[in-house]
Amino acid sequence: MKIAEHEDPKNNYDSVRGKLEGLFQIHLSGTHATLKQRASIVEDCFSANSHLRQEIGLKLLDSALEACRWTGLNTFEFGARPRDFGYNPNFTERLEWLKRFLGIAFKAASSGRPKLESSARHLIASKFRSLWRYPDLRSDLSEHAAEINNGLPWLEGWRAVRSTLYFDYRDPIDTPDRRTAKTHLEQLEADLAPRDLISEIEALVVNPGHDIRLFEEKFDNSSLEKREEACLRLESRAFKYGETIGATPALLDGFVARLFEQNYAPYQMAFGRGLMSGSVKPRETWLMLLGALRALDIKTFNYGVLSGALEELSKSDRPLVDSLLDEAASDNLLICRITCVFAHLKAGHTRRTRLKTSAQWIWSIGAAMQVTKGLGRWSPMRLLHLDLAIKVER
Repeated sequence: MKIAEHEDPKNNYDSVRGKLEGLFQIHLSGTHATLKQRASIVEDCFSANSHLRQEIGLKLLDSALEACRWTGLNTFEFGARPRDFGYNPNFTERLEWLKRFLGIAFKAASSGRPKLESSARHLIASKFRSLWRYPDLRSDLSEHAAEINNGLPWLEGWRAVRSTLYFDYRDPIDTPDRRTAKTHLEQLEADLAPRDLISEIEALVVNPGHDIRLFEEKFDNSSLEKREEACLRLESRAFKYGETIGATPALLDGFVARLFEQNYAPYQMAFGRGLMSGSVKPRETWLMLLGALRALDIKTFNYGVLSGALEELSKSDRPLVDSLLDEAASDNLLICRITCVFAHLKAGHTRRTRLKTSAQWIWSIGAAMQVTKGLGRWSPMRLLHLDLAIKVER
């Protein structure tokens, strides 16, 4: 464990962490360590004050909760002494194993440590569908899911439940057991569903995942046209959410920082457009967004909301957009994203002039940027990107 803590997390060649994960599989682990021994190691990781140790514990827990796919990458040898494939439990022992580690996972998800809680919630959601296939685990999953959802909406779990319903219970049910399981799952889905406006925004705008079927009750994937129609409906919903928040900016404080998380979030631009459409004081709204972004102290971020906000603003207050572009050209935070943030604005003489001015300013200090540690990310290719943006508009 000590060696794993000091190992480079990016090491993917015969890593110690990878070997540790293999030892915590329920099958093909190559070890006969007892359930109690392995569970206590994971619990010790979570009780430690070291974030590295907690991350290792999450990796071990992820391996222990694998319910249907196991691989044995070890040689199962020990010098001159051959070893077998390790612990090989029967079905009853497998249930005991999964219940024990599932309990540890839910305990971590309500531990009071934000980073550990978030990671544990994501982990349980990623394992939900495979664990639900065990009828004896369903009551545990439902009970613990309701507990952690009471503290903070478990949107990852809601998505996992809806995904399970879609993929495993979409076809006609022909057995009483499956009908009961579906009813149970539908009740759980109703319990975990977003309960307020902020939760709905987080589910659709902040981190919706890649599956749009989760947001459409009667999703039709029979043709590309119908899929695009569903996407447009979701985009319209995100725009309306933005309008509501724009009209009451106090609501934005609770989740504004999450808008810049680097997730797959295809409806952030629509939300940003709605934000400016509903805002009475667009400059103040823009400054609120930038203030939250600066408070995160990050260099890479999702700029979808900023792009959408400027796109909508350009329809009603072009001078303000031009002013914001001038400010961005001298802002160390925005300058690296200037062509991305402003890329969706409609072409215009004023924008071309300001982009050209910005490009000339950047080129003039390009050499200094290359030798400055904080701005070294401005490579000639990035400068060329900005220059190309201007030529395309011509």
